[in-house]
Order: sequence, then structure tokens, then C-alpha cells
Amino acid sequence: MWRFTRENKHFSSYVYKARSRVPQRWKSSGKVLAVRREDASVWERRAPIAPHHVKQLTKEGVKVLVQPSNRRAYPMQAYISAGAIIQEDISEAPVIIGVKQVPIDSLLPNKTYCFFSHTIKAQEANMPMLDCILERNIRLIDYEKLVDSKGQRVVAFGKFAGVAGIINILHGLGLRLLALGHHTPFM
Repeated sequence: MWRFTRENKHFSSYVYKARSRVPQRWKSSGKVLAVRREDASVWERRAPIAPHHVKQLTKEGVKVLVQPSNRRAYPMQAYISAGAIIQEDISEAPVIIGVKQVPIDSLLPNKTYCFFSHTIKAQEANMPMLDCILERNIRLIDYEKLVDSKGQRVVAFGKFAGVAGIINILHGLGLRLLALGHHTPFM
């Protein structure tokens, strides 16, 4: 049903693309993909796919649902213009994609989720999420484990993921120092 394809040599990530041409009518294709809102961090603005990917998918007959978010790097109107449907309820989609781990109460049973789960190295903080994934019969596709024929990761953290991590660390430090009575620019 789905395969990963490299769009061009300058495109650094992979996108879902249907194997064959299907009619534009969504009801006849039966293919639905959801883009979930990122809520693991207040600073998270990344999106798993851009509006131009949505346009490619809808041309292939895939119905793309996007959860609304006022923090996403791309405005909702760009997704609408590309053919996405903006709605809170993404339960219709068998495949749900995101960037970061999903809060336990947001995990829908019997779905396929694609995101960085941060569980592959047995990160303790995310073990309850992994337990929930198993209990709810969820298929997890962890971007960290997508590799090519040479074992190289095909979806990787970019430069800005590192920058975002530093921002989170400095913000946390600023909050701690504020609690101790010190005022800093790290807020």
C-alpha cells in the first residue's frame, strides 16, 4: 500500500507516496493519512510533511487529514490550499504521522503511528508510552529505525533539531534559576 521514495537528491527526508495512480476521488481510493498536532513540547514547530507533500499525496488519491495547530511552521491555510482537510478528529486514518512521541491519552488503538518514539534505546521516560502502544495493538514505525540498504538512517535529526534541544535546555535552566530567585534571559 505505501512505500518510501526519494523525491530528488536535494530532498533530505522521505515521503509517503502511493504505489500506483488512483482516482482523485477519496472514497474510491480508501487511502487516508493523518498528520497529528505536535504537543510534546511548547517549542515544537516541525511538521512530518510539508504542504507540497500533501499536494502530491492528494494527486495520488490520498485523503490527508491535518490536526489544527497554531504552532506548526506551516500555516493551516497552506495545507488547505494543498488539499488537506483540517480537523481535530483523525481517527478515520489508519496511518498517523508526527515528529515527536505521542502522549498516551492521544494514542488511538489499532492504528499505525510513524514518529520519533525515543524508545529504541530503552529511554525510561517513554516506556509507559511503549507499553500503551503494545496494549492498544498499535503498529509503531520509529523514524530512528528506518535505514537504507547500507544501514544508514534515512530520516535523521537535522541541524535545527539540535538547536531546538539547546533552546529547551536553556529554557529549563532559566525556569530553575528563576525558581531560585535569579533572573536570566533564558526564559
